[in-house]
Amino acid sequence: MRCNNIDKLHSRRELLTRAGCGFGALAYEAMSGERLFGAETANPASQKITNRLGTAKNVIWLFMEGGPSHIDLFDYKPAVNELAGKSLPDSFEKPVLAMGEINAPILECKRKWQQCGESGLWISDWLPHHQQIADELCVIRSCVSDGINHAGGVCQMNTGAVFGGRPSLGAWVSYGLGNPTESLPTFVVMKDSSSMVVNGVRAWGSGFMPSMHQASCSKRVMSHCVT
Repeated sequence: MRCNNIDKLHSRRELLTRAGCGFGALAYEAMSGERLFGAETANPASQKITNRLGTAKNVIWLFMEGGPSHIDLFDYKPAVNELAGKSLPDSFEKPVLAMGEINAPILECKRKWQQCGESGLWISDWLPHHQQIADELCVIRSCVSDGINHAGGVCQMNTGAVFGGRPSLGAWVSYGLGNPTESLPTFVVMKDSSSMVVNGVRAWGSGFMPSMHQASCSKRVMSHCVT
């Protein structure tokens, strides 16, 4: 008996028979390597940009929100300790700290620094293992932020803009490198399960690009991984 184009099953055997045929078709599709529906339509994510520069196959992006400041890791300022306890020179704009304190004195740096590798890169004692691979690192000192709070800064770090709506770094990599297989997502986000990254999915969204470049999200590890 039919009701609203839905077949009513009268036994478990009938249910298993119909379900088995359906799953069997899916298995056949996987083994044969052919699409059962829309075979003429190629996967847009598998198409790559022609004449692109570089030979990168994958990108791993670690966004460690709340990590140590660059001033304590790579940005060595020897004059800071010489001027510790003094106010900033008049040529600098008067600082106002987060709690409203004005004209706070210069604080001494507690880190121990060392020039490492052939490049002579300054690295603090907080990164002892990085000191051994200094010549494999590329430190960018020209990064700036237009945001005045965490939300704007996090959004700009991941999308290049302080306002939401633009594609994330992973979405651009997905668009640029394409996806060699339909079996796995091209862009995967693994985040700390204990908390949500500021702005949430805005940090790994596809923005104005097709949704196929949107990340698949897991809640295991605090990192952004593009494969």
